[in-house]
Amino acid sequence: MLAGVVGPEKLVLRAGKVNALKVMRSTNLPDRLCALQRLVFEDPTRERVHSRAEQRKAIADVEEAMADLMAQKSVEDAIERKIGAKMNERHQEYLKDLKMEALREDGGPETTGTQAKLEELEALSQRSLAATALQQLRPRRCATSSDRKPRSRR
Repeated sequence: MLAGVVGPEKLVLRAGKVNALKVMRSTNLPDRLCALQRLVFEDPTRERVHSRAEQRKAIADVEEAMADLMAQKSVEDAIERKIGAKMNERHQEYLKDLKMEALREDGGPETTGTQAKLEELEALSQRSLAATALQQLRPRRCATSSDRKPRSRR
């Protein structure tokens, strides 16, 4: 599992750094547990544990440290994937922009007629209405009773 988390090459380098290569090949279980502790905690001063209770505690500590390493590796991998996707997306946008710039420099598929039509359409899209339809239909002022002419009585 540790080789899967840190990689086989790094595991061999780490084993050499913490003097665990020789102890890893031992047939004695406490020696192998000591090598595992040295590798996981990257501590060459770890010594062999003799009692069963100490071995159980050492195994629990190694399991906890391995869980932390695996969680850290999982988060790092997820971040790397997101970064890779963003980089790829931006690279594609950059290539698209470069292609468009090259087309513009070469004159591209646009003729003077199509360029004029494009400018006319862009000018039309910039226009907006001065007033809405509701503003045009709404009465300008409200008629009050004093504004009305008095009715004659018949």
